[in-house]
Amino acid sequence: MSQRYPDAISMSRYASGIIYHALGKPKESCIIWFREEVEKTVNWAGNPNTAVQKKQDTKSLSPRASFEIWKEKVKYNSLEWRVSELNAANRFASALQGHFYTLNLQEEDFNLRMLNDKLQKANQELSNINWITSHDLKEPLRKIQLFATKIMDKDDQAISDVIKESINKIHKSANRMQHLVDDILSYSLSSDKNKNFEVVDPGAILNDIKDSLTDELAEGNIKFIVNNVPSAISVVPFQFKQMISNLVGNSIKFADKSRAGTININFSRVNGMDIP
Repeated sequence: MSQRYPDAISMSRYASGIIYHALGKPKESCIIWFREEVEKTVNWAGNPNTAVQKKQDTKSLSPRASFEIWKEKVKYNSLEWRVSELNAANRFASALQGHFYTLNLQEEDFNLRMLNDKLQKANQELSNINWITSHDLKEPLRKIQLFATKIMDKDDQAISDVIKESINKIHKSANRMQHLVDDILSYSLSSDKNKNFEVVDPGAILNDIKDSLTDELAEGNIKFIVNNVPSAISVVPFQFKQMISNLVGNSIKFADKSRAGTININFSRVNGMDIP
């Protein structure tokens, strides 16, 4: 080992020979066998360091004349590893690597189970929060609707048409909020979200969104145009409506106020692979 790693001379007594097996993932570790130093004496037919000698008179080179037995003491080496030992080390390393791999799989499986349990608890808590929140929102919405209806039903000349129109908008907004709360509550309590898909008329939803944003569109001098509206699509209704409402609302909010604008919604059918 000292030939590859010179500093190993200091521990050559215990580690002059080595077998190294990388165990790889998941532990990124290895297993090493060390073999202790075995000093041995090598017999040479003459000193190998003086195989060629110089003649003193001519300074030319000539083979050495003496072939007497020359002994050299070799240090920092171990006995050679036998084939059976190398094979045994390889089998042991492979078995250990397989054991580590199995333990890692068991650990990952345990972690996934724990994570799944946490997610299920979080989903349950979220469903409970949605239910409580939705239930608490319904009461003030009902009062808004009730008072708005009472005011609109009064035959009072003191209430101007402008105020009545504003109250009517409040009533409509409260109704939309009521429907949204009901949809969210129904969706959160559903165990199979795929069952919430419905075939709806997107044109009706877009018209409803346009009506709810009439004032904002007028203030921003923005046109709302819809093209190629299909007669029916399969969606989760409240999610689809909320998505379009958010997109249109943000478009109005961040539009250039110095000039007129246009919000153009166009429908087209594409394959799943065509969606970037």
